[in-house]
This record gives sequence, structure tokens and C-alpha cells, in this order.
Amino acid sequence: FVDIPRNRIASYKTFLDTLPGINADIISFGNRLARALLAYEIPQNHLVSASINVGFSMIANCKCCGGSVPLTGPRESYSCPTCSNIVTISRENWRTILRRPLEQHEMTHENMVNNNAIFFLTSEVQSELRECEWNLVAPRCLHCDQGLEEQAVGKIPAGTNERIPCPLCGKENVALPPPRWVKDLVPAIGILVNAQTDTQGEAPPLTEPDDIKPIIFSCPQCAANLSITRDRERTLTCTYCNASVYLPDGLWFKLHPPKTRRIWTARYDYRLPPATGT
Repeated sequence: FVDIPRNRIASYKTFLDTLPGINADIISFGNRLARALLAYEIPQNHLVSASINVGFSMIANCKCCGGSVPLTGPRESYSCPTCSNIVTISRENWRTILRRPLEQHEMTHENMVNNNAIFFLTSEVQSELRECEWNLVAPRCLHCDQGLEEQAVGKIPAGTNERIPCPLCGKENVALPPPRWVKDLVPAIGILVNAQTDTQGEAPPLTEPDDIKPIIFSCPQCAANLSITRDRERTLTCTYCNASVYLPDGLWFKLHPPKTRRIWTARYDYRLPPATGT
């Protein structure tokens, strides 16, 4: 009986309680059996290790400008790429987001594809997110979107930093341990792949040219040619006429491509009863 899902046992007990006219001895026996099954703890040496990789793709709402804020990992705060407002995601909401795929998998044991996963979350989470997707898939290369080798990801010890080469383009992808607060919320999470966190470093940036050359921009005041590089502030002072110059969107985003939504992966390590007959 160790393979009977606990939610079904609880439903069975409720069903017995509601049956009218059934023999009292049968009801008593059924209730005792249901309580025993719910209280039964499977010995640890009877459990087998398992893991699943869940890819997340999420966008939050900026409550200041209404813009989209891609969530590239479990972080408590993000800067809106449009207005620079700080967007926060509470730890309690992260708990809901990160626990729900594992709970769903444990109930169904099916290949999850939830392109509208936000409807499975609480109203508090829905108020902070615009879109939320999760899928039971192998981690993807950050640079070319090729699937990484699941065996290589599966062999990475929990809580370690590793570099995973892409089998197609050869570029490196980063596996990081989850921050302590994430591990406390969801102990099953062993590693994060290509995720950004507040405390333990960031995934590599999206593919960008390494040799972006300076762009020549004419000062609106004196028409002098100004050399604009990626390290310049968006509002700068003309070196010829001392006018304050604000760089337009086209130029700024050419040097600083806006962050876009991308898939990052959490590997869940857990233990479950062996299959029947093993």
C-alpha cells in the first residue's frame, strides 16, 4: 500500500464518512485503515532517489510604469528595464512558484507542459506576475537554445558550482547552488542552471558582441561629434559646449540591449517509493 497516493487515501476516508446506511463495523475498519495508511512512514532505505528538471519562464509587472520585467532567477528584487523602478517578489510568493511544479509532478507523474501555469498559483502571486510558464524539460543552452545533456546535469552534486559546455555551440552554461533562503523554502532544489540570484552570482549575459565599437553621436547643441561607449552614462556632458545631452533610445539600446525573458532551470532532487513489483 506504500504506492497509494496520500491524497487518494484522504479522499477514501472522506468517502467512507459520507456513506449512509453502511455497516458500522465496515466504516470503523475503513477509517482505522485510512488513518494507518496516512500515518505510515516509509523507511528511508526503501526510498529511491529521483530528480526532475523544471524550466521556468516568467515576466513580472512593473507597478510604476506597467512595463514587463523578465524574471531570470529566484531573486527578491529586479530593476525595471523601462523605468528603473525596483520590482520585488516576496519569499512567500517564490515558495508558491517553486513548490507548485514539484507538487503537480508528484500527483500526476506526467510530463508537465504548463504554458498558462499562472492560473495554478495564488491570487497574491498572480498580482505580481504577468506571465508564468514551467515545463519538465532538459536545461537549455543560454546562447543557442540547444538542450544540454541531462546526464551531465544530473551528475552535478547538489550545492556546487559547475560549468556545463553546450554540445552544439561549445559555450559554457552555469550551474549554481540555490541561495540559502531558496533552499530553506524548497529543500528539494539541488542546483539552478543559467539562473540569476541575489547572493551567489549571475548566469552569463545573453549573447552579445564582445567588440561593440564606440558610436559617434552629434551634440544637439553644437553639432560636435561625441564618441559614445558602453560605459558612458545615458545623460552626459558635451566636452565642447558643456550642454547636458540625453542619449536617445535607439542609441542607448544599441549599446545596452534590454534584458529579455529566457528559460532558467531548477533541478529538484527528492526520494520516492519504489515502483510496484521492484
